[in-house]
Amino acid sequence: MDDLLERLALANAVFETVAEAIMVVGAGGRLLAMNRRFREMCGLPAALESATHADAILEHLKTIVKDPESLRAMVRTSVQQPGAVYTNDIELKDGRTFERYVAPVHTSTGTFYGRLICYRDATLRCSLEALPARIQTSILPSSYDVPGFEIAAMMATAERVGGDYYDVIPTADGCWLGIGDVSGHGLGAGLIMMMTQSSVAAIVRREPNISPAAAVSAVNEVLVENIRRRLHQDDHVTLTLLRLQAAGRVRFAGAHEELLLVRARTGAVERHPTRGPWVGTRSQLGDAIVESAIEIEVGDILVLYTDGVIEARNATSRDQFGIERLADSVVKDAAKPAAEICANILRAVAGWEEKASDDRSVIIVRRT
Repeated sequence: MDDLLERLALANAVFETVAEAIMVVGAGGRLLAMNRRFREMCGLPAALESATHADAILEHLKTIVKDPESLRAMVRTSVQQPGAVYTNDIELKDGRTFERYVAPVHTSTGTFYGRLICYRDATLRCSLEALPARIQTSILPSSYDVPGFEIAAMMATAERVGGDYYDVIPTADGCWLGIGDVSGHGLGAGLIMMMTQSSVAAIVRREPNISPAAAVSAVNEVLVENIRRRLHQDDHVTLTLLRLQAAGRVRFAGAHEELLLVRARTGAVERHPTRGPWVGTRSQLGDAIVESAIEIEVGDILVLYTDGVIEARNATSRDQFGIERLADSVVKDAAKPAAEICANILRAVAGWEEKASDDRSVIIVRRT
């Protein structure tokens, strides 16, 4: 008996001192136990500390979470599937995020005893997971005001953040455009994307008339130093830099996705490949960088995009969204404002692949 009492005392001490908030709910919603940490984390009123049914606790929790109906659905699932084990996150009104873990509890003979519901403060984890996306979106251009052109750009980040990059940098006679994508995902990709943005901006602002090929070469030198020698990573960046001039001439260099050009006079869609090496892989790219040029007439629409747009895969057919659907979307909306064309493309891709597997970015440029 003394040994049993000692074991019970130890179990209770552990239950009351662990960092996780724990509640155990038996059959019919009977509240079997909750620890001190649960009462603290959930701000449980004194009147509920002696509650005997989980419904009373649920009513309190619904007052502190952002989405009470979502919490109600989670509880319904755990009641309907008492043997299930699962984890989900719950956002609170005060800015915290709780990780909710649910698992069945059985006696030593295998008899179902109840459900353990454990809450862990996941605010820091969620904040760190969201950091790459915040890095990515915080340095996007806030204005696209370039005389002679109507420009719009949009990005939709995926849950597993990659490193999409785009920028619009006005000059005296047009602007610079940048579009690219960092290999890999997560914080590392976000940091490399930021390095790309800052180096491109510094180079073309210091020397706005630099050739696209020379600009790509200079950016490559920065990225090789940072990615290979300092971060000791194997990532690279697909990057195209474009110099738009008010007269309609566009010079570009660097390897990324094909440029799409929709001609206003004929409605034809031209596909212009971007040739050359990825940046950040090796120093001194030299003649490997290919510079090309196209002419944009009044009313023509230039489309830049990342691979998350065309490689979005439909869950049913397994087909990719593809460049043809992208082109069709632009042609269909050609008379609409550039911002609306962007939004409709991203909406179409989201409908094609409901859960994004990669970031999606689009830039629309119309010569006016």
